[in-house]
Amino acid sequence: MDLNEAWASTCRVLLHEEVGPLSDFGPYLKKYVGPVQTRRRSSLSNRPVTTADDDFGYDVRYISNSEQAEYQKRHSAAFDINSIKDLDSLLSTLQERFIYSGDVVLGKFHAVERSNRCSIVQYVQDSQDVSDCQYVAHCAMLRQSNYVFGSDCTGEIDYVIKNFQGWKSQRMLETTNTQYCSDVYFSANVRYCQECLFSFNQTGKRHLIGNLELPKDEYFKLKANLLAEMADELKRKKDIISIAELLGGPPRAGKEEKRPKSWNVDEGISAPPYFGRPADYPASLDSSFASTCQVLLGRPLPGPMSDYEKWLMRHVRAAPKTKSAMSGRPLWVLPILFNEPVRNTHVALEEAAEAGRRKLSEADAASLSLSNARSLLSSIALFTCEVALGQNAQAIHTVSYSDAVRCFASSTLYDSKDCAYGCWVSHNAERMFGCDHTFYSQSCIHAYRSLRLMRCLEVSDSLDSSDCYFCHHVENCQECLFCFNVKGKRFAIGNVELPREDFLRLKKLLLADLAGRLGKDKTLPFSIYSLGARGRS
Repeated sequence: MDLNEAWASTCRVLLHEEVGPLSDFGPYLKKYVGPVQTRRRSSLSNRPVTTADDDFGYDVRYISNSEQAEYQKRHSAAFDINSIKDLDSLLSTLQERFIYSGDVVLGKFHAVERSNRCSIVQYVQDSQDVSDCQYVAHCAMLRQSNYVFGSDCTGEIDYVIKNFQGWKSQRMLETTNTQYCSDVYFSANVRYCQECLFSFNQTGKRHLIGNLELPKDEYFKLKANLLAEMADELKRKKDIISIAELLGGPPRAGKEEKRPKSWNVDEGISAPPYFGRPADYPASLDSSFASTCQVLLGRPLPGPMSDYEKWLMRHVRAAPKTKSAMSGRPLWVLPILFNEPVRNTHVALEEAAEAGRRKLSEADAASLSLSNARSLLSSIALFTCEVALGQNAQAIHTVSYSDAVRCFASSTLYDSKDCAYGCWVSHNAERMFGCDHTFYSQSCIHAYRSLRLMRCLEVSDSLDSSDCYFCHHVENCQECLFCFNVKGKRFAIGNVELPREDFLRLKKLLLADLAGRLGKDKTLPFSIYSLGARGRS
């Protein structure tokens, strides 16, 4: 099966008929999904390179994933290690090696096109940050899923078109914030639900239309009519109204979309703290942060973790602030494209239960159609992106979480312990600070868009690596510093493997320099995202 056949199969499952080839639906499927781009060119071949959401500036160089071998030939020569006295001398020596990679695909893969940062995947197109998936197009931040199109920030879903912030759900079209659901269409903030259409803020329900529970036979009769209308609309227009529009968002109008920016430490240097240190701050996080610094830097940093907020939030998508549509109370929301146009219809988690008691009349449910849905649903179409599932303790200033213990100032944390200042750091995550979209990892600071990292600092776009510092696009590497675009290295600096004793001597010198700067300034003048900047001082 190829991607077009997978798309046709998904449409048959969801709509009971096909609606046309996948290639006709690119503009529709891209809506509210972090876009991949082909604006960069390889510094080796001048060929276009696919990149994605990231914080790399435009004054950096790129190669394609397929050019790693050529890159290593040019940028892995030995250098005089005796000339390295501190970080500045090392960075000066290695500057020409700091070239970033696009089209990144890690682990085993097959049939990946115009995509970036994909790990262990098959049949993926026009997507970014996809892992352990097959048959995927126009998606971002997707994991362990199959037959998924036009979705963002979701995992463990199958046969889905346009889902945002979903988990462990199947057979959905135009939905957001769904957990443990199946056969759900045009709905928001539903969990443990089956067979629901145009419903909001529901738990453990089935056979709903407009939040109204119907007899099974009547429900399926109305569902058949609505699915036929959806299929007809998609066939004719190659587009359909979005769940975002039902929630009050303006029509997209074909505008190019960009993800919410990471919190910028440079712009906020004189601003008040973004999160600060509230009264309910989990104080034990200070000890976890100190022990992580001891492991990574050889000594704890002075002062509490919150003293380093501006540094830890650098290059992490901070949860945007808004206010509840019901009470006006302050809220945090997930930093994904979908939430940008619908900020005014968010409510708090406890308010969502009250909103969920609103429902259509039987007459309105019977007359509901795509053309009148926005007006008929206006009084019930509120939602929250907040989630609290499982067993949790001290999850403070965190938007969406499950089985989270002692977590702070983050957007999405599932199965996480002792984590702070993160965006979607999940699944056996422990002692992760200032990380963005990193899974199955422990004891890291500033790990970005990676899988299975241990004891890493300032590492991006990487897989199955440990004890790495300031590394980009590395796989199966251990004890590496300032390495780019390499696999299977150990005791390496700047892509050059060294005798263990020489490596450990230099590592100790460099970590002492890093710890000294951090302890004094509470930040660093460079990051994995700025090392390759041509104008970097």
